[in-house]
Amino acid sequence: MKEDIHNAFLHKTLLEFKQMEQVEIHDSRRWEKQELISHMLLYVVKGQGKLYMNDGCNAAELLPNTVFLLPVGSVLAAECAAEHGLHLYKIEFDIYRAMEWSDKRRVYEKELTLPVSGEIRVEQQHRIRRLIRLLCKDSPSITRMAHSPYQPHLHDILSVIFENRTSRILDSTDNLLDCTIEYMQQAFSTNITLAKLADLAGMNPSYYSQLFKRKMKKSPTEYLTDLRMNQAKQQLLQPSGKIRDIARDVGYKDEFYFSRRFKACSGIAPTAYMKKRHIHIVSLSQPYTDHLFTLGVKPFVLHIDKEAPMMSMPVYDRMWERYRESLLKNKPDMILCKDHISQQMNRYFGDIAPIVTIPWKRLDVFGHMREIARLVGKENAAHEWIARHEERVEPTKRKLKQ
Repeated sequence: MKEDIHNAFLHKTLLEFKQMEQVEIHDSRRWEKQELISHMLLYVVKGQGKLYMNDGCNAAELLPNTVFLLPVGSVLAAECAAEHGLHLYKIEFDIYRAMEWSDKRRVYEKELTLPVSGEIRVEQQHRIRRLIRLLCKDSPSITRMAHSPYQPHLHDILSVIFENRTSRILDSTDNLLDCTIEYMQQAFSTNITLAKLADLAGMNPSYYSQLFKRKMKKSPTEYLTDLRMNQAKQQLLQPSGKIRDIARDVGYKDEFYFSRRFKACSGIAPTAYMKKRHIHIVSLSQPYTDHLFTLGVKPFVLHIDKEAPMMSMPVYDRMWERYRESLLKNKPDMILCKDHISQQMNRYFGDIAPIVTIPWKRLDVFGHMREIARLVGKENAAHEWIARHEERVEPTKRKLKQ
């Protein structure tokens, strides 16, 4: 996983080495405020001081061997402690990401974000020092272009930093991706663009898409479309569903455009979907699984309704990843569950298939069976089974009344 995280960011990028400077500050002097027009790597060789970033309210300690990675647009100032000088390296560079990549044409766009910024706690200090010395050679100040022999050293430095920060990058990246997923789940009826999602995550759209697809096994656009279509299917499965209202509810102003998109994604028109018998079903509840078998429908079974409320989030998230992979392979028509876990199931599986909930407490066992029978087109089978059951228990009822 360590390789995946930093390689995802550096994949299909060009690094342009802009400038390398050795900066020395003495006698409580300041390095005056500047706004960065390129990314910057700071490495403190010796001395002590403070680094003021952006609003200037929060000062970071500058100590020997500390490393700071700062993105374009950061506003910086630094000062040394009264009794110490401050000696540091300042490396400026740009990153260009491939937006179009083919045998005949490659188009690059300047990357304005970094997967991590601020102070970087690096374990391999000796390797960083060696790489910086290779960059600096014997010159206190150098400027090189993109294809200079110093490019590999800069790439290696960034790789070392990202490798050493993998767990923190992974945590923060997952949190950012989860925020955009939650946003799509809550606002799927509104106009959502890839640029907006990437902006919410604070990433370049291309990099955001790479990480999203690695996590969810589909692109953000595919995820959003699947989410909308499954929300529509949930409503189409209800007897009172009207296509015009459903289209609006899932983010399509034009019901005819919605119908075309629905058919393109599902293979059938919304009106045909409402009449279709759905037999490729995933059941997340043992009682509902029993009803399906009784009705002659063999479901794909994942019984997690008892486990879900009691699990800690890390355990639950790992379980979700396994189940999600299984469901993506199975491509069910619908996912059947009790109402008390519907929120979690919509969160984790809402883009895979419509989540259909059967109220557990509001309906009795016969109500559960009738509702499931309606969904799978087995109303007659349910009626016959209930009639036979009533016939069998009738003698017992009469005895109890006597």
